[in-house]
Amino acid sequence: MSTESIFNQSALSNWVELCNEHGRLQSSGAAQELLAILRVQIILGMTDLLPNMSNDERNALALLLLVPDTPTQDVDSTDPVHNDETVSVIDVNDEVDNIEED
Repeated sequence: MSTESIFNQSALSNWVELCNEHGRLQSSGAAQELLAILRVQIILGMTDLLPNMSNDERNALALLLLVPDTPTQDVDSTDPVHNDETVSVIDVNDEVDNIEED
């Protein structure tokens, strides 16, 4: 099976060009912000190339691939989402089960 039957050749060419542009900019010492933007475009372009995946699956994969590239944020200790008082997923599921049983 040829790559033409699997991939949209125009989209594939655009994706390869993005990858090459990222390499050129990186080797010339481009700003990290610009390189990060290109990495996002590369990941989105790559997931768009994958055959037999729904848009939801492509979006989920892109998100999974983008997460390691996302800078960490300072945690606010007063934020209930990030402190020890956070309800665990198991507790929430138990509560949902209890509601459904009533």
